[in-house]
Amino acid sequence: MKKFFLVLFLLLILAAAGFFFGWAQLSVPPGSYGILQSKTHGLDPNLVRDGEFRWIWYKLIPANVSITVYSLQNVECDIALNGRLPSGEVYGAFAGLDTDFSYNYSVRVSLSLKEDSLLELAREKKISSQEDLRSYEVSLADSIAAFIPGKLTSGDYDMDIENILNSGSSARLEEEIRSRFPYVDTLNLYFHSVRFPDMVLYRSLQSIYGEFLRKQQEIGAERRINTRVRLDELAQYGELLTKYPILLQYLSIEQGDTVEK
Repeated sequence: MKKFFLVLFLLLILAAAGFFFGWAQLSVPPGSYGILQSKTHGLDPNLVRDGEFRWIWYKLIPANVSITVYSLQNVECDIALNGRLPSGEVYGAFAGLDTDFSYNYSVRVSLSLKEDSLLELAREKKISSQEDLRSYEVSLADSIAAFIPGKLTSGDYDMDIENILNSGSSARLEEEIRSRFPYVDTLNLYFHSVRFPDMVLYRSLQSIYGEFLRKQQEIGAERRINTRVRLDELAQYGELLTKYPILLQYLSIEQGDTVEK
């Protein structure tokens, strides 16, 4: 009987040890996420989440499994942006206007990543530590800031510029950025120290200048066509005179008669 209880006790100890060592989220603190990598099964396709029980049998194999813990925090950074609207100086000079089409503003980018993006970031971007994740978040904020000027000067947001100047934000732009950067979960943009040129004037000059270039191209094309027609006529005359040289004598006689008259 004592032997039976001893065996049972040992089995219970082994079961408890197996349960403990196979318990995946034991090493994941509250509010964090774990990515499990094993030598036998590679990258686990599911995040290890706090409060979600997972027991993995191959975690029992010594030195087979590693779990990297990540914390998704809100990232904020202020980025200054400046530049000039494309060809603004050309349009201004064409219209005889001394107009400054430069822009200068600062934007505070506040963002957080989607939980499910961690696995893809680990797989595609080779992120393997919290420091790597932090560097990627800052780089992502820079990419978003670099994306903004192209959108604001594209013509799609001309009617939104005044609202951005007044409120410092644009829900439409934030939504478009989320679509462009799918890893982003929450995003807030706050524009401050904003200086932006007159977009109505810029578009008007752009349209006028474009129409001017179009007319010039039409005139140039017409001249090229007329020149080509004239050259074709001369070539035909040349072929005719080469084939019938007597015509040259006839033309000379005719020209002489005309002079005498």
